[in-house]
Amino acid sequence: MCLELRNINQRNFYEICQLDVAQNQRNHVDSNAILLAEANFMPFPWFKGVYLNNNPVGFILVNADTDSGKFELWRLMLDQSQQSKGYGRKAIELLKSALVDEYRISRLYTSVVSGSGSPLGFYTSCGFIPTGQLVEEREVELYLSLER
Repeated sequence: MCLELRNINQRNFYEICQLDVAQNQRNHVDSNAILLAEANFMPFPWFKGVYLNNNPVGFILVNADTDSGKFELWRLMLDQSQQSKGYGRKAIELLKSALVDEYRISRLYTSVVSGSGSPLGFYTSCGFIPTGQLVEEREVELYLSLER
């Protein structure tokens, strides 16, 4: 298995936008096209396509606040046809390495809505720990230690 993170540019933008989550997850996330558009309004967006053997299978978006040092995983998605194959955990490992190598950060944050179809169990199984805080009054905040 050759899973890797790649830059998104004009050549692969459309294929990343065509990826879609499972039906029961659509209430929890916006489309990749919407998120790539939102990235234009973030002070320091960091995003990559997830590729398996040269085929797009997912998307990662991080809000990298280099002033405060708080890096937030806004989106990790795998296409519905690529879920439950271990690619999400591998993508988290690739993300950790990339952020530590590039920015030397020690923690990565994310937040999720709990309930049916929520990725909360996935993130805790990857080592994310609840902070006890809520984001926007409805999302559970989690963090992942990136200390090596």
